[in-house]
Parts: sequence; structure tokens; C-alpha cells
Amino acid sequence: MTFPAPALDVQELTDNVASVAQATGLFDKVNRYEPTQAPGNGLTAAVFLSGIGPLQFSGLDSTTIRYVFTCRIYTNIFFSLGDAPNPNMDAIDPVLGNAVSTLIQAYTQDFTLDGSVMFMDLLGKFGVSLGGKAGYLQQDKKVFRIFDITVPLIVPDVWEQSP
Repeated sequence: MTFPAPALDVQELTDNVASVAQATGLFDKVNRYEPTQAPGNGLTAAVFLSGIGPLQFSGLDSTTIRYVFTCRIYTNIFFSLGDAPNPNMDAIDPVLGNAVSTLIQAYTQDFTLDGSVMFMDLLGKFGVSLGGKAGYLQQDKKVFRIFDITVPLIVPDVWEQSP
């Protein structure tokens, strides 16, 4: 039994989500994977697929899919504002918050990712909406302030159905 390729490749979606982050010019690096090693000292973004599933309004011949990407923004809490140690911990959340706000605004302005998706589920009609949550992550004995942005994408006619 052979299976047809999906209508849209996950790598293409990942590239499209990452390109919006890159276009902001805010990040020293934008990865297209969840890193297993600590990122650098500036602002780093990592885009990775974190969920996938069919939607109930799919047609009879094909299935509409909800892809959920995470765009995680990292900053080393001790080196968050350049390569020198950061004496001002009060500046970390405002810098990170401004980057997150700018990136979410960029996603809302390109909610079809240049036509590659039907739409971004901005308001959460089919689950969690575009948005995010802050936290901390320890990796390679370094502590990072992170912000995970949820980017839910709706793509029609991905999986063919057969009777």
C-alpha cells in the first residue's frame, strides 16, 4: 500500500513560521528545531512542530489539519543584553516582552503565511489561540528566560480520505 504525500510539507510550514521571526530582525539566530544545546547569549528563536490533528469541518474526500507550532524565544538571564554579563535583571522581561509582542504582531499581519495556510487560528476557534507563556529553562548549566508562543495553523485538504 502506498500513501500520497501530504498537500503541504511540514518543513515548508516550519520555514514559513520561522521566516516571520527572521523578518523582524530581532533575533541573533532563528532555529527550525528545538535545540538540545544551550543557545547563545542574545535573543534566539526556535520554531518547532508541537501538535497536529484533524478538524471536524473536514470534507468527505480530504481532512483539514490543525498544525500547532511553538516559537520559543530564549535569552540567557546573565547575558541577555549582549555579550557582557547583565547587571540589570529588571531589563530582561521588558526586552523579551517587546520581542514577543513584535513577533505576535508580525504573525497577525501575515496570518496566512503568504497563502501557505488557510488561516492562523488567531482567536482559538479550534483550540488554543495565538499567544504565549513565559517561563525559565535550564540547559547546559545555563538559565534562560523563555517565552513559548503558540502558532496554530489551519491547512485544508492535507490528508486524502478513501471509502
